Amino acid sequence: MLALIVARGGSKRLPKKCLKLFNGFPLIYWTIIAAQKSKVFDDIIVSTDDLEIAEIAKSFGAVVPFIRPDELAADKTEMLDVVLHAIKFLKFSGQIALLQPTSPLRQDWHIVEACQLFDQGASSVVSFTNVAPNLNWLYTQQPGVLDLKPIGSYLNANEFGLIDNVRSILIPNGAIYMLNSENLKSSGKFITEKTTPYIMDKDHSIDIDTQSDWDLADLIFKGKKYNE
Repeated sequence: MLALIVARGGSKRLPKKCLKLFNGFPLIYWTIIAAQKSKVFDDIIVSTDDLEIAEIAKSFGAVVPFIRPDELAADKTEMLDVVLHAIKFLKFSGQIALLQPTSPLRQDWHIVEACQLFDQGASSVVSFTNVAPNLNWLYTQQPGVLDLKPIGSYLNANEFGLIDNVRSILIPNGAIYMLNSENLKSSGKFITEKTTPYIMDKDHSIDIDTQSDWDLADLIFKGKKYNE
């Protein structure tokens, strides 16, 4: 299995986010070290457009075989295009795990547990967390099915309460995507109806996009003393 960590240099809300020190180390370090500690990957690759990120990633033991072209590092660049570019460049065919550096509280054992689900025959495994029903579109876990429907189909018209047959309301938390590269190329999707959800608690699911996300992740990290 190949680990692919995607880290662009042009983050707007938190400039140079992946290099910003999170509890003493650049943010990207925490994803590289979690991948290394999991011991499930043959290679840990970083896709970046930024030479400084590339050097920092290599100093922590990741491999940076290419510098991502600028057109794949824009604000509106689709993650699918970034991953497909890496697959094509590496001429890779096999199992791949997309790990985003904005999830520093994702631990090595999360990766191991997700990998165990994948090894049991899942088409793909994606990390999710439970949320309150306040979104327009929701993934829901029914027995053996991951489904995407408008929230209106799950709400009572009068009280806006969830109907009884919805077991849990889930959203992807961005921490782990495990799939076969050939399936990704053919489907063009990270999540399908055959995806197996790997559920993570809210504390570990923080995806850093803003300063408030950063502050919350820092508070949780220090409170739980992760990675001591």
